Amino acid sequence: MMNEGFTMHVRKGDIVTAGQPLVTYNRVQVAQAGYDDTVITIITNSGNFSTVEPQLNKQLRAGELAVIVER
Repeated sequence: MMNEGFTMHVRKGDIVTAGQPLVTYNRVQVAQAGYDDTVITIITNSGNFSTVEPQLNKQLRAGELAVIVER
């Protein structure tokens, strides 16, 4: 698995807060390595939340919310 150019900021079991970086990556390095730079977010415990609202059909910029999650 390629991890050059990636930095993980959280680990399994961590509790995250709104606005906390989860992962950062260097788009140039990813593209130069021939990989797609699409980011996929998976919420495996969505049943624990009252709201899981992905921001669909939007071109998001760094810092914008990709998914609204509420307990």
